[in-house]
Amino acid sequence: MTDKPKDLEKAPKPAELANGELTVTTPKGDYQLNSTERYAAALMAQNDMNLKGNRLSIGELADAVDINVRTLYNWRSNPEFQRYRNDIVTLALDDAQAKAAARLIEMAEGKHTGTPSMKAIELVFKLNGKLSDKHEHYYNGPQQNEKVDVQDLDDIIEQYADEGDGNDGNTRDES
Repeated sequence: MTDKPKDLEKAPKPAELANGELTVTTPKGDYQLNSTERYAAALMAQNDMNLKGNRLSIGELADAVDINVRTLYNWRSNPEFQRYRNDIVTLALDDAQAKAAARLIEMAEGKHTGTPSMKAIELVFKLNGKLSDKHEHYYNGPQQNEKVDVQDLDDIIEQYADEGDGNDGNTRDES
């Protein structure tokens, strides 16, 4: 096997590694990797996004890139290789998020069922910060900055403890 470069456009797509066709976007930028390393990183990222039963082994990945397995292990430990691979996954997640948002809007509009989904509408508002679950908490104790001595705190604690255990406040269970 040689370390000959392969055309990134011909890189197998995630499902294609097992049996289908998907696309993956390779990031633009200044990566200190040659074309074979980029191809291998793209192939590994695509493979990582497959479901467990459809993933290739490291040996199969090395064969697909036409390199030695040891070379692929070495590249995998290179921080620049890892960064490129992670950037590919990030781009895929960004794409999936955009598709999910489009589907959510379709559901909120009722495009497929004819009836708008209230849950989808609620989620759209929550995601845009226009709606939140409101939790109110009330405190009926001493006002802020009001001095409370230790005995008062002990009395308050005992009062709440007694409410929960059925004691009348005059006896304590020492068990």
